Amino acid sequence: MPQISRARLSRQVEEELVETFLEGIVIVQDKRLARQVAADLFTPTEKIMLAKRLLIAVLLEEGYDYRAIEKSLKVTPTTINSIRAILVRSGAGFRALAELLKGGRATLKRKQEQERRSEEATNRIAHFLDMLRLPVKGSKRDMIRWRKAMTR
Repeated sequence: MPQISRARLSRQVEEELVETFLEGIVIVQDKRLARQVAADLFTPTEKIMLAKRLLIAVLLEEGYDYRAIEKSLKVTPTTINSIRAILVRSGAGFRALAELLKGGRATLKRKQEQERRSEEATNRIAHFLDMLRLPVKGSKRDMIRWRKAMTR
């Protein structure tokens, strides 16, 4: 369990600390940098704990039952209940982050499809250029290659 010093800060200072922390998180847009920041800020256990909480919220929103979540993520029903309670109260942060992640996956799929189409177009152009390449005078091998390309 995280611990905070017994010497309390004023409410205003605490709010400023949190705002500064959140601004720093929002600024990071590079995954490599985000990984470095997370490594500096969180222990490996804390990173897993936070990732599990987010995934529990996503799975609950998608309609998975407690038993499936419990088995797949190795979490207790109490943990699932605490995330469910947050979702019932508001859960706006969990829901917004889940939507952003879904959008990121959709963007990745679109990018992969675009790359696949680009590669297909490049292959078609290369094939077309091979067909157009005329044989060099006196080259029997080029003539054979050209005839094969024309019959494809």
